[in-house]
Amino acid sequence: MSRVYRAPWKDFPDVVVQTTIAKLKAHRDYANAKAGDPESGIRVVSDLLKPGKVKFKIDAIVPVLQFDANKRNSIPISYAALLSQELQVPVLGEVKQSNQVSHTGADAASRILGQPMFDGKVEAGIRVLVVDDVVTYGSTIANLRGWLEHQGVIVVGSTTLAAAFGATKLAPPDEIMERLFSRFPTEVKQLADNLGFDSRNFTNREVRYLEEIKTLDKFQLLVEASAKIRDLTRSLSLENEAQQSWEQER
Repeated sequence: MSRVYRAPWKDFPDVVVQTTIAKLKAHRDYANAKAGDPESGIRVVSDLLKPGKVKFKIDAIVPVLQFDANKRNSIPISYAALLSQELQVPVLGEVKQSNQVSHTGADAASRILGQPMFDGKVEAGIRVLVVDDVVTYGSTIANLRGWLEHQGVIVVGSTTLAAAFGATKLAPPDEIMERLFSRFPTEVKQLADNLGFDSRNFTNREVRYLEEIKTLDKFQLLVEASAKIRDLTRSLSLENEAQQSWEQER
């Protein structure tokens, strides 16, 4: 059954960023790359890449492979491919996002409720770098890292071409977490449980959004929505498993 995994932040480093969102979106090939054209993706990354910024010791690169609004974004795999050449390590394409969340242009609540899930195997014990095109609320990186570490992979860091303001720091400060727990102690845990992970494993920007919610009623609406999505996801997963079992028996 598909589900979300997240690992404790501990000393996980800040996201390494190559450029600004404005410069990325201003690139003449950005729209075509985002819509899935591989040659456009390579040109975008080639023009913006500063490989000296990425200094991790790794055995492989794992890009975010996903569909967003029914379009396969070619930028993460292009970034991974060019980094692979610079760092002389392979790109592992076995892990893919298993659900569609369409985060592009989504608001904060939609991003928190629409948690990416991943599927695919990677050899345990290897050191990998997670690669995406843009980090906004950090849920994609957090969940891909969680899925990999659940399999025994060592995720040493992450990098994107661009990032929203404040998004490079994935781990939330303790004081922000404590303020959130003091205001909504039960609801924060319920929300995290419904989403599929421990309440201490929210990202920095997720926590800051949640901490700014004004009333208990509004927070409870978010919790109720997350419960409905959880139940629907479970139902769809069971249907898919039943369908696969039926096809195998035919």
